[in-house]
Amino acid sequence: MEEKNVFYSIKELEKSIVRKIMSDDTGSELYSKPSIAQMQIIKYILKHDNETIYQRDLEEVFNLRRATISGVLKTMEKNGIIIRVCDPEDARGKIVILSDNAKNFFRNKEMYFKELERVLKKGISKEELDVFYNVILKMRDNINRED
Repeated sequence: MEEKNVFYSIKELEKSIVRKIMSDDTGSELYSKPSIAQMQIIKYILKHDNETIYQRDLEEVFNLRRATISGVLKTMEKNGIIIRVCDPEDARGKIVILSDNAKNFFRNKEMYFKELERVLKKGISKEELDVFYNVILKMRDNINRED
């Protein structure tokens, strides 16, 4: 029997989730399909809708380097998902705003993601999910300590 590998198991699960998301065509005429990183950023902005969100905040929240988050945001801006504006009080700070069309589109997609979450958890007990989340957190901590 082949030895199980954590890294490849996580990667395979991620690919399956991405394939499922990409197979959903509802509203695809509005936006090119966002990546997982873009979806996480969109969700964060929607959740913090009444707050001013800076590019540097996203770097910290998602533990991404400045160049990485800048590239992701550049693509999102090109696709009309976000707007970046200079902070009037600090020209170095970029405020990230979700476009109104994108807000409406992604709020409508929220039901799809809730259903996808339900499918992922199907047949898994609360106790099993608790163990899963604990293991994922420990793995994340392990990898972050190696930096």
